[in-house]
Amino acid sequence: MHHLYDFEGLVLEAARVLKAGGIYYCDHDMDSGFGRRFGLALSCYRKLRNPRAKYAKMNEAITPQVYELAEWQEKGIDSAQVIALFREEGFSVQSRYHWYGLSRVTDALFGQKQYSRGWAPLFLMVAVKK
Repeated sequence: MHHLYDFEGLVLEAARVLKAGGIYYCDHDMDSGFGRRFGLALSCYRKLRNPRAKYAKMNEAITPQVYELAEWQEKGIDSAQVIALFREEGFSVQSRYHWYGLSRVTDALFGQKQYSRGWAPLFLMVAVKK
């Protein structure tokens, strides 16, 4: 979801194509609450990991401009807004925030525990169409 520019369009399309009981599932998008809380640490992490250079090395067509267009939500998505949009379209929504799946280190330290918004980077959501 962090590559999308329009969550309203996503929600409307999910509502259009899913039957009652149909499920929209997303996971592994960084939440903006975490991005705000840990912005300095994230900046340092990204400088060390340098994803821009890694993508450019994989494919020369991934210029800095292309990277910026694709990763424009590096500070995270507003999960509260996404949840509200799905609920407005009549979906039942469950969500959680977690660390699982980032790396072996974070998996070992934080496991599959659930955290409050802003205290874990990853947003998981299951939206069921009523």
